[in-house]
Amino acid sequence: MSDGVTIEIITTIAAREGVDPTELPPLWDAVDTEALNRLSQSAASNSSLHVRFSYQGYDIVVDGTDSVAITQSTQQVQ
Repeated sequence: MSDGVTIEIITTIAAREGVDPTELPPLWDAVDTEALNRLSQSAASNSSLHVRFSYQGYDIVVDGTDSVAITQSTQQVQ
C-alpha cells in the first residue's frame, strides 16, 4: 500500500460529500495512517488481511491487495 490508498480514501469521501479534500478532518484522527501503510506493505498481496475503520460517517475496509471499500455507515451518531 502506498500513500495513494490514503489519498484515495480522502478524495473519494470528499467527492461524495461535495467538499474539497482539505476541508475534511485529518484521516489520522480515525486511523494510524503510517501503520496502515506499513501493515499493508508488509502483507503484500495478502487478501486475508483486512483493516476496518470508520471515518466521517463512512465504513472503510482496506485489504492486503490495496482494495478499498467505502460505504456509508449504517450506525447513527448519537
